[in-house]
Amino acid sequence: MLLSSYLAVTVLALNGASGIAQTWQDGPASYNLNNCIRVNTKTDTKSVKCTVDYTYTGNSDKTTASFYFGYFKLVGPDGKEYPPNQVVVSSGESSTTSFFGVSVYKNLPVKVTFFFDYPLQYVSITRLVFANKVFANVPIRGGVTAAPKPVTTTVTTTPSSATAGKFNVSLSNCTPAASGTYTCTGAVLTPMK
Repeated sequence: MLLSSYLAVTVLALNGASGIAQTWQDGPASYNLNNCIRVNTKTDTKSVKCTVDYTYTGNSDKTTASFYFGYFKLVGPDGKEYPPNQVVVSSGESSTTSFFGVSVYKNLPVKVTFFFDYPLQYVSITRLVFANKVFANVPIRGGVTAAPKPVTTTVTTTPSSATAGKFNVSLSNCTPAASGTYTCTGAVLTPMK
């Protein structure tokens, strides 16, 4: 008789330690977090994939591991929850529904990858929920970093010179652009004395 192990799988991260896999045991299975990575696909640039190795350690030689999408989610800094939209196992099988079962063999790891739509501006997973367990600040490899805020200067006439810290700036070939800004194709910086 085939024993079914109904398990929810998700990813965990070491609290504050990125790049190091974490292993944990849950019932007749062990899990090993590989990573969470920001990926770019043809249709979506905000996907995050989180990969774990699932190893059945129970008594039978073979069983069915069942993955329920509802048992895990990512949570953003605004508290919004992001469920997975796809799961893929190393054999190539995949599902986009809320339940996925796959045959597994005792002590033979199966790579399980979950895909989530998670906003680009987030470089870590604020909370990762696994059944009743909650993990904080899970890093996302390949995440984008916030661009530095540009320095702006309000100008009421076409600029020709300005001061920038310890430099005098001479601007040339300036033309008005959108929203009261100017585009200048020439600039000369002269150190102040």
